[in-house]
Amino acid sequence: QPAIYFGKAGAKKDGTITAGSLGVRAAGDINLTSLASDVDTFAAATGSGSVAFHDVDDLTIGTVSALLTFTPGVSGVSGTGTITLQSGAGGTGDLTFDTGQTVAGDTIILQAGNGFGAPATAIVDALSNSPQFRGPGGTGSPTSFTFRQDASVADSSLPLAAQFGAGTPTVYAIISDDGGVAINDAT
Repeated sequence: QPAIYFGKAGAKKDGTITAGSLGVRAAGDINLTSLASDVDTFAAATGSGSVAFHDVDDLTIGTVSALLTFTPGVSGVSGTGTITLQSGAGGTGDLTFDTGQTVAGDTIILQAGNGFGAPATAIVDALSNSPQFRGPGGTGSPTSFTFRQDASVADSSLPLAAQFGAGTPTVYAIISDDGGVAINDAT
């Protein structure tokens, strides 16, 4: 059984979740992809599986303390498969990270915005607070990493090589749905 903690939250019959904070622990896959969910801070951990979460506007990956629900609380996002985190599924909203956060999985997909179409302002901020991106178990590097946002992407927007631990992933995709991609320095 998955353990879910909603901080001052509500869940609706249509699968949408509204919460100040949402922490999830499960033995298998965590799939919370309703495009109408609205959570400010998200954290999740699965012992064997993937994590997928879509948020309608701004989303911060952080730490969620679990009050009498499960212990310990959960910090960052970890799994053994694909980690998919999307902010701005409603059109606007940035994906950010609190200090000290790690996202760990074989494949990591970070997306800000709803894809093609206006507005073109949603960004993934994978530099501020130096989040770490690791392979399963929090070690090594992910095999694949996707950085996708509605706004234009410059090399100065991308995570530094040191944020990947054992080196950059084998597959590294950079996508701007509504702008351009300009990479002048790939180090």
